[in-house]
Amino acid sequence: MLLASSLVGLDPPGASGWCSSCGRPHSLPRTAQAEVEALSLLRRIEQSGRFDFTAAEPDPRFGLTQEQRRTGKMLGVLLCSDGTVLRAFSGMLGGTWHCPGWAPPVAGLTLEDAEPAAAFGEIVRLVARADAAAEPERGRLRRAHRERSAALSQALGASYVLRNARGEEAGVPELLRAQGVRPPGGVGDCAAPKLLTEAHRRRLVPEAIAEVWCGPPAKTRTHGSFHAACRERCEPIMGFLLCGVPAACGADG
Repeated sequence: MLLASSLVGLDPPGASGWCSSCGRPHSLPRTAQAEVEALSLLRRIEQSGRFDFTAAEPDPRFGLTQEQRRTGKMLGVLLCSDGTVLRAFSGMLGGTWHCPGWAPPVAGLTLEDAEPAAAFGEIVRLVARADAAAEPERGRLRRAHRERSAALSQALGASYVLRNARGEEAGVPELLRAQGVRPPGGVGDCAAPKLLTEAHRRRLVPEAIAEVWCGPPAKTRTHGSFHAACRERCEPIMGFLLCGVPAACGADG
């Protein structure tokens, strides 16, 4: 049986980072209530056997499959001042970025959208044609493939636009360049950035966050264990996302 951890004294940080916009660190706590909500989320998934448990009809893509039980997934909940509880999963789920009842991706464009999907399809066709061609046509097709791949990657990356509680916006690539940070790919795809982006979009006021591991043991993770937003992908953007959130900024905001 999963039990929320007993917290003594200050709540541990659930998400934190340095904000280059205001020049201060910000940290949103992981409270006991947030842990309770996260464990309740796990139970609903386990009892229903699916992630889209709020939908009237189950979608086969969102069933709790043996593969998902084997690989695991980081899930997060965000408690807001009006009682709203948002939930998000890291990365994709069932081969898609969108699942009913869960926060959408930060990216404004994904390969599920028509224009990027068409561009990706053309890139795949170029690769196939290059593999079947002889020189010098093969070289020309490979150059075209590289150019179109770079253009698509740039377009997708530019669609990661963050908004904080002050109404300020910043593109992820620009924000990282300003900090001189070159983290691994996937920045903005974790649960915490999705939760905060959705909260700001809906003009909700975040108060606490909790991320919980759903799946088999993996490194320091066990089913039902709690984790702060990751340092590699989340910390470089978390300060900006938390700027203006009272629970993360202290009395002087």
